[in-house]
Amino acid sequence: MLGYFASTVIIIPLVIYGMNTLAKLQVWTTPLWLLLMVVPVGYLLVSHPESIDTFFAYTGESGDGGPNLASVMLAAGVCLSLMAQIAEQIDYLRFMPPRTDANRGAWWRAVILAGPGWVIFGAIKQIVGLFIAIYLIATLDPAASATANEPVHQFLGVYREMMPAWLAMALAVVLVVISQIKINVTNAYSGSLAWTNSFTRITKTYPGRMVFVLVNLAIALVLMEANMFDFLNTILASTPTAPWPGL
Repeated sequence: MLGYFASTVIIIPLVIYGMNTLAKLQVWTTPLWLLLMVVPVGYLLVSHPESIDTFFAYTGESGDGGPNLASVMLAAGVCLSLMAQIAEQIDYLRFMPPRTDANRGAWWRAVILAGPGWVIFGAIKQIVGLFIAIYLIATLDPAASATANEPVHQFLGVYREMMPAWLAMALAVVLVVISQIKINVTNAYSGSLAWTNSFTRITKTYPGRMVFVLVNLAIALVLMEANMFDFLNTILASTPTAPWPGL
């Protein structure tokens, strides 16, 4: 409870100053975030090249090697649910400089990659997560399947092979904190804009964006304290107990 509350309070001063400050925050934190993300994958590719063959040969719990339509559809449901996050990129694209003849190429690359092209980066992150999860399950400990779908456990498992346990835990915490800050500042800002626009259109009054920053964060805090994340994980990761009708 205190962790969620502290995370919520930390976001408030970061969102107060608007998108310019958030853009600087994203730029400053991205190099360390990328380093913490890439190093474990690079370690596995260099020190355990067999993990690549394990990844492509892994057949899951059933072990029959054949496609399972229900599992494919469940995985697709998770992927499609994440695509809605692309809409958050609008809050960055709206601050794009005017397109000119001088910046035309860079302008279009930024719009495409930061807009619809964001699915490419999302797909890469999902593949990396799946790669590490399979390594943990197939190589280190089959019992890891219970937590292998959680990023903090994925990176912690690889970090522990690379360095002492205390340092591995510290880096995993840093990675989680940076990731959550990068995500939540955008969510808080986007949510405050959406609430403000809707409220202003309906009531014809403008109470100020900061009011809805607090409202948005309060709603998020209540949902997290109600264990909504675990509830969503149960829904998205649930396995049908009987064949689907019509399949």
